[in-house]
Amino acid sequence: MDYNEIKSPSDLKQLTLKEKYKYADYLREKIIEVVSKNGGHLSSNLGVVELSVALHSVFNSPEDKIIWDVSHQSYAHKIITGRGEEFQTLRTFGGLSGFTNTNESEHDHFITGHSGNSISLAMGLAKARDLEGKNGHIVVVIGDASIGNGMALEALNNLSSLGSNVIIVLNDNEMSISKSVGALAKNFSTLRLKYRLNRTRKTVKRSIKFIPGGRVVADTCIGLYHGFIRLFQSVKGVFFQEWGLTYIGPYDGHKIEDVERALIGAKQNRSSTVVHIITQKGHGYEFAEKNPAKFHGIGKFNIVDGVAEKKETNISWTNVFSETICDLAEDNKKIVAVTAAMPDGCGLSEFAKTFKDRFFDVGMSEEHAVSFGAGLAKGGLKPFVCIYSTFLQRAYDQINHDICMQNLPVVLMIDRSGLVGEDGQTHHGMFDISYLSNIPNITIISPKDVNDLEGAIKLSLDINSPVAIRYPRGASPTLYTIGKEKLEYGKGVVISPAEPLGLKHLFKTKTPPMVFMACGRMCYTALKVKELLKKDFNIEVWDARFVKPLDKKYISKVAKENFYIFTFEENVAEGGFGSLVGAYLTQIGKGNLLKKSFTLPDEYIEHGSVDKLFEKLGLDPQTIAQTIIDMF
Repeated sequence: MDYNEIKSPSDLKQLTLKEKYKYADYLREKIIEVVSKNGGHLSSNLGVVELSVALHSVFNSPEDKIIWDVSHQSYAHKIITGRGEEFQTLRTFGGLSGFTNTNESEHDHFITGHSGNSISLAMGLAKARDLEGKNGHIVVVIGDASIGNGMALEALNNLSSLGSNVIIVLNDNEMSISKSVGALAKNFSTLRLKYRLNRTRKTVKRSIKFIPGGRVVADTCIGLYHGFIRLFQSVKGVFFQEWGLTYIGPYDGHKIEDVERALIGAKQNRSSTVVHIITQKGHGYEFAEKNPAKFHGIGKFNIVDGVAEKKETNISWTNVFSETICDLAEDNKKIVAVTAAMPDGCGLSEFAKTFKDRFFDVGMSEEHAVSFGAGLAKGGLKPFVCIYSTFLQRAYDQINHDICMQNLPVVLMIDRSGLVGEDGQTHHGMFDISYLSNIPNITIISPKDVNDLEGAIKLSLDINSPVAIRYPRGASPTLYTIGKEKLEYGKGVVISPAEPLGLKHLFKTKTPPMVFMACGRMCYTALKVKELLKKDFNIEVWDARFVKPLDKKYISKVAKENFYIFTFEENVAEGGFGSLVGAYLTQIGKGNLLKKSFTLPDEYIEHGSVDKLFEKLGLDPQTIAQTIIDMF
């Protein structure tokens, strides 16, 4: 059978159970093939292949609405719902998103890339369905790590009182990106024990029932077994029942027939139901099974041996943070590190091994991570709270209320600031300057390369107030020189001076002298633009380093000399670095000198390589240079 011909859930429903297993093998091979070429989330997707087949066999999408929490595990869903031919474009510029996307298909009901919101979204859909008198099931697929998110728990607390039916499929693989942590993870481990005991019970019963007296022995053992199950379930297994929900499971998530029966049972239940499915992250691909964290989000790799493609690049920003904090923590016992389920992604794996008692993974709970950090600081420690820019958005009030209002010396290490590339609009860190710069007491540092990142981290130890250090994903634009001195607080630095104004008559420039004020890795874009324009314009390039406080002394100096000013940043314009510079210039009566701010646009930006996205947005050096030429 040609499984390429299955282009919709209705086609899938025509398959026999045996054919569905073969189709699952086809899906798994296709996912491995495409991710090996394009990169992406492999382990999580391999773990839900059979679950995806079962979901689309039992439910009638899009009338029945399937909501994927985070949705980085929706690859099989995409292929089943008619995107098989396009799947080879996954995560490439102009191709399919690595997450569910309402612009791609009617089977995708939300653009989702953050955890914990799926139950709330589903509850809204369910209540709207009921009030509109419509039919259809609302199904959530949520992982065992995501369900521990505060928002998910808030939704569970409200679900039974809503009076609407929602089916929650708990995809339990004992992992988020790394190993799941917390009380819920331990609770699910107990429920998994029930699942394993059930399998053992069936095996023992089959083995001894034909032995003389075996049936009596078997019945006695089963009676003892049920008593034990009731005992430990009364302590552990009632978690969901206590929320007023019907709980069924656990089931083997790789047995299509078992999952289908469970889902059919949930459909017939009038109240909201939790279907507990046990899956293996990376299932069906040996290397992903052995190292699911490595293959959670991976670049190009060789399918035969699972070895990731190596690129000759400079050291990454994340690795320099990892090395620096470990070195500093050797001598400074007050340094502690906090992450929200991202020890590998945020570069804290080595810290966790070396300083076990000073490392805290709080799970997918960014709000808790930030306030926990505030408590650590109040207790006299120096916490580094390490969270991606896009995820830190979720903790805005905690940053404001618990850290900055208390003026506590928490260091927010904001990884993945700016454009992140192939993960796209849900993951670009394009708002952090804006959502932090309006909060009192906070210092915001945006280093241009990994050397300044090390200097910023060292400086943060001396600052007895909140600090945010933002840096991008990937490799540094320059080589790393170990032993960078700490930055000077609040001071920018000229990295390419203009020609002396006293020699102005020697230069036939089109304008007064210019200064390119840049922050972060956009400093290197500014340097390239200067190189393209140096024949016609006298340009100085200044690395701000500090977004807050601004180096007002330098800005006042160049304003007094009537330099034309251009700003460069990887943030949206509103509330960004350029707007802060412009506000200060206006304050000192020099607002007219700010000629243009080169920023990210006021729109959500698609996925693709960072270079391709900069080119599309007109933020590559050639386009910026031409824009400036056209202005004069």
